[in-house]
Amino acid sequence: MDWIRKIDNLKDILDGDPKDIAECCGVEVLISLWENFPKMSLYISTGSIKKAQRQYVRKFFNGVNAREIARELNVSERFIYKVAAGEELEDENATQTMDLFGEKRA
Repeated sequence: MDWIRKIDNLKDILDGDPKDIAECCGVEVLISLWENFPKMSLYISTGSIKKAQRQYVRKFFNGVNAREIARELNVSERFIYKVAAGEELEDENATQTMDLFGEKRA
């Protein structure tokens, strides 16, 4: 897609998601996405971010800095304490359905 790099006002003609990506990440990232994932609908899950947040809490929580870490990660203090206690947290993005007998399934 070298031809697209020759357009002087590319940012001006973009709209929607491509415009958002170019403004946030740069035109080169947008072009790379177009080159590597043509015609693909892209959904970026936060699942990996949640895993990273849990890892961060386990590494840096010292028993008294829950508020500080919660602000830094943009999560609740409750989240910090649950992770520190080793509680399994449900994935808030997971879809749960009920089977025929009323049992939850992910």
